[in-house]
Amino acid sequence: KKKDKIQFYRNEYNTEIVTLSGLEEDQFNASFSTYQDLLKCGLTRAELDHPDNAEKLEDIIKILTIFEDRQRIRTQLSTFKGQFSAEVL
Repeated sequence: KKKDKIQFYRNEYNTEIVTLSGLEEDQFNASFSTYQDLLKCGLTRAELDHPDNAEKLEDIIKILTIFEDRQRIRTQLSTFKGQFSAEVL
């Protein structure tokens, strides 16, 4: 399973992962901290919960979860310019 996740990140985000840790094989853990952060950035619950925004927001959350380097995050988020305010991105 871990190999599959590493391969997914290679294919989807064109990045090389040296280690992948902190994941329980059969568990899903969520604190919704990114959801809360997006609320603090100015998005409303209606915007966050609207089905038309689901795919874009999932992509943003993946980027914020996967990457730690701020420059890399900015680069990845630049594809959403015009769809969300600069403050959100």
